[in-house]
Amino acid sequence: MKLKIEEKFAILAILKLIMEADTIIHPKEIEFMDEMIARFKVSLSDLEEVSALDLLTSKSILTKMDDATKAYSKEIFLKMAWVDDDYDIREKAIIENLFV
Repeated sequence: MKLKIEEKFAILAILKLIMEADTIIHPKEIEFMDEMIARFKVSLSDLEEVSALDLLTSKSILTKMDDATKAYSKEIFLKMAWVDDDYDIREKAIIENLFV
């Protein structure tokens, strides 16, 4: 799927929030994040911009995406939430809040 750079940044910022939500960063979550960074071809200097995005800004970008991109994003968020085999209620709350 072809994503705009701001969409990639928003997805990565949300993935980071999901990863940190349960206060335990599992090695599989780090591995998944690294895969997404590589897939999106985001440079290390770009990651500074990703880190600067908060949930409200990321959600604003997400709401402007077309339906197919939103569905793709949700799929990625759910993969991150399940990658450690524990879909924590805090991760679920972040994901559900994005799509209301």
